[in-house]
Amino acid sequence: MRQLLAIAKAVENHGNISQAMLSAGYPPATAKNPKNLTESNAWHDLMDEKLKDDKLLDVLIEGLDAGRDVYEKNNETGEVEMIGHAPDYVARHKYLETGLKLKGRLKGDGTGNLLAVQVNVRSDRQDFS
Repeated sequence: MRQLLAIAKAVENHGNISQAMLSAGYPPATAKNPKNLTESNAWHDLMDEKLKDDKLLDVLIEGLDAGRDVYEKNNETGEVEMIGHAPDYVARHKYLETGLKLKGRLKGDGTGNLLAVQVNVRSDRQDFS
């Protein structure tokens, strides 16, 4: 029951696992190690049920194509007008990191820093699509 309550609390507080574990009644020493929950069968069952791979892929692809509207003030009328659409490179970068992590091509070094993993592509390959 405590695992299920902690999982529910994690969803409520947008993924703060340690805080969710404390709210569910886990001792502080246990809550300091979120793997106690995230490596449990109940956690994996919930992830399989709620986070379907096809939905995650759809959102990841949308994020890799993220853009933003560009506005400009019209000097004659003083009104702000949309003049176009531009790539949102900050958002795209976050989704790129997530995608690379999921594919195992971007790994943490245990300190919070990320390490890029080299991917070699044949030099005679013309089309990367």
